[in-house]
Amino acid sequence: MPLPVALGIWAWFSWPGMPGILPCLGAGVLLVLPPAAHRFGHYRLFLAALALAAAAAGFLAAELRARSLAAPVLTGRYYGPVEGRVIHIDRSAADRMRITLDQLRPTGRANWPEKLRLTLLPQYDSQPPEPGMRVMTMAWLSPPEGPAEPGGFNFARHAWFEGLGAVGSARSPVLMVAPSAEAGSAAVARLRMRLSAAIQARIPGEPGAFAAAMLTGDRSGMGAGAVADLRDSNLYHLVSISGVHMSLLAGFVYQALRFLIALSPALAMRFAAHKLAAAAALPVSVFYLVLSGGDVATLRAFIMVTVMLGAILADRRALSLHSVGLAALLILMLQPEGLTEPGFQMSFAATTALIAGLEALRRRGLPPRLAPLLLVVAGSGLAGLASAPYAAAHFHRATPLGLLPNLLVSPLMGFLVMPGGALMAVLAPFGLEAPARMMLEAGTWATLQIAAFAAGFDGMVQPVARPQRFGLPLLSLGGMMLVLSAGRVKWLGFAFLLLGLSAFALPDRPALLVSADGRLLGLMTPEGRALSHARGAGFAARSWLAADADRAAPARAAARAGFTGPPDDRRFHLGELRGRYLRRLPEGELCEGVDLVILTLPAPENPGACRIFDALYLAKAGALALSPDGAGGAQVRRARDAPPKSWTPAPLRFP
Repeated sequence: MPLPVALGIWAWFSWPGMPGILPCLGAGVLLVLPPAAHRFGHYRLFLAALALAAAAAGFLAAELRARSLAAPVLTGRYYGPVEGRVIHIDRSAADRMRITLDQLRPTGRANWPEKLRLTLLPQYDSQPPEPGMRVMTMAWLSPPEGPAEPGGFNFARHAWFEGLGAVGSARSPVLMVAPSAEAGSAAVARLRMRLSAAIQARIPGEPGAFAAAMLTGDRSGMGAGAVADLRDSNLYHLVSISGVHMSLLAGFVYQALRFLIALSPALAMRFAAHKLAAAAALPVSVFYLVLSGGDVATLRAFIMVTVMLGAILADRRALSLHSVGLAALLILMLQPEGLTEPGFQMSFAATTALIAGLEALRRRGLPPRLAPLLLVVAGSGLAGLASAPYAAAHFHRATPLGLLPNLLVSPLMGFLVMPGGALMAVLAPFGLEAPARMMLEAGTWATLQIAAFAAGFDGMVQPVARPQRFGLPLLSLGGMMLVLSAGRVKWLGFAFLLLGLSAFALPDRPALLVSADGRLLGLMTPEGRALSHARGAGFAARSWLAADADRAAPARAAARAGFTGPPDDRRFHLGELRGRYLRRLPEGELCEGVDLVILTLPAPENPGACRIFDALYLAKAGALALSPDGAGGAQVRRARDAPPKSWTPAPLRFP
């Protein structure tokens, strides 16, 4: 049933603009099909009606979710005072401290957001404010930006479902207006930060910051070097509280309680030890979910662990494809936007492949002495292989040797890190946490050493160009057919897998890219993508080069041949078209000697006979991708939806 629900959610996100009342009414009508089909008593008709109803439910769930999260989004740019309550602290990919504020003080500006995120300047982030504290600062703000290129990661959509109405940077120190309150979500965030600080006080350096990130979800203490090593060694998933952490913690509590109950013959004979242990592990998992902040990845892990523990209480198999399907169904209905996120896709691809592969190995009969080793190696291999295409498509990088560091780290996580963290939490109030602290410190130190050693290998990270859009859907469909079907249909699943993999051999890279603000152009050349300027639109430049599987820095890409002329008036060729990129209005004719003009200002009246993309056009269209059409013209793709979605940034106004 998760598959038709996912198809309904995909249909909603693919719908041009926001669906109106008629599509939603049509989906509502489909919900009554199963009872009507059941009256006819035809089993196949009932299954078809049930699938249609599930797809309609996914469509409506996405509609309700998007409408329920509707909140003001800043229009245009703003510089001035910002005052609000700190609800979250983290670090950006550029290793900069960030704070998220809500309960913002009104400024009188229209569409003033309810929640925003600020990046602190390096000189002001040594002592970040405490969650719950009311603060003020001077800041630059702008609405969340759309994709850096058509079809790319849409931060505006992500921010909409996060409730962020603006992002920006603080330009002055963050000053306290009022101390932290003691109630609500801020109290939980403050507890998380205090536990993180306590862990880092007992375990100094990067091992302590790494332990705090894994146990509390606070990543603000981790340095850029350690983060880079974990990414390059395919171990960064350990930083995010996900299925590994939640299952290891719940599994440790479950096994420890079963062992303690077994020490008492009276309890062991009177009660079902495995059910008591499962019932006790549930509230521990709930506390861990609340402590970590309850983001999408953690919620996904919690639902899967809860399903497994519930299966134990109901005398069912804890690990089965039914439990994975139930967890996926719950997450899709609660957070439909998760379908578009790499975390959801990678997590369920890995879990499904892991369970299906292990069930196949059990059916074949494993040698008792080799079973534990084969299960660990095969499990890690299957999970890594299944999630690798999704990671390559979203993050434009592959770690073909990443299985080896994960195999080395798995026992450290299972026998030192998570048990040490759980025991430390229990024993710390009594001052007896020293042995547990040593376990935790040894495990995190060894993990970081393995990450640093593995990251130093040549070829550990391989760049991957952005594949064609049909790749991941066909891979997902082929994988599900391979796991859930038998006979000839299974061979059809192999065919879909091969077709999906072929999308990586035919990268979707346009000849010319234009940033949403028009400050940067990227032209594909035999040497790689040449940038029009070395500075400006830095995020777009890095995104383009990563999607090209190009390791060059923006400054190096800007030195490539492709553009000629002064910085304010650059010339280039797009196939047979002669192009011109202007940052100011020229003294002569705008279209003189060219077929295509990209202008960062509004075009004047009667500009000429060439094709013009000016600031007004870019404000409505967003980032552009242009490719020769083979007939002497250019094919143009726009990043912004037309008609727009709720999260599509409003066009900037020009005087």
